[in-house]
Amino acid sequence: MLDLAGDPFDLLTALHPEQLGEQLAPLLDGASVRTRALDIDALPTAAAIAAILIANAFPSEPSEAAEN
Repeated sequence: MLDLAGDPFDLLTALHPEQLGEQLAPLLDGASVRTRALDIDALPTAAAIAAILIANAFPSEPSEAAEN
């Protein structure tokens, strides 16, 4: 269960921010290239994938952020 008594900023800290950045950068770069090269809108698909990556990068419990 989520403990709201802890530090609220623990919930705003990605467990591995560098890894998240390394995942998001090529995802968005690739979507941009596909959009231009193939004349299709690949950005909505990339945005959906990015939302999953971002959601998975943040702890569901504040204590998880403190452990890493």
